[in-house]
Amino acid sequence: MLIRLEETKRKVLNESNNTLLNLSIEFNQELEKRISYKTKISNICDALNTNRKKVSYAVKSTTNRTPKQVLDERILLELKRLLVYTNLTIKEIADKLEFDETSNLTNYFKRNTGITPSLFREKHLR
Repeated sequence: MLIRLEETKRKVLNESNNTLLNLSIEFNQELEKRISYKTKISNICDALNTNRKKVSYAVKSTTNRTPKQVLDERILLELKRLLVYTNLTIKEIADKLEFDETSNLTNYFKRNTGITPSLFREKHLR
């Protein structure tokens, strides 16, 4: 009887972990579709037809980061990619990622990396 209980417990835990992993993957896929500074976690949750708490729990459980941290990391990655691999101006990048002003992009980038987008581009194009 104890063995059956343990097997049932493991099965439930595996199903729960799979559900969390699937929701976390769906979150990342939806984030990729709408990568922008204006993207809100609540909009992604609405698109996934689930509540914010479930998404937060799933993402935190599988990545050890909050959805907001994942979003910020993805925005920064996209900014870096555009700075290094395109000839877009910083203003064009700001427009592409829906920053209201170029200065907002610069401040966001500097707050998260410690350097300006221009300096980052210079360092990586040498």
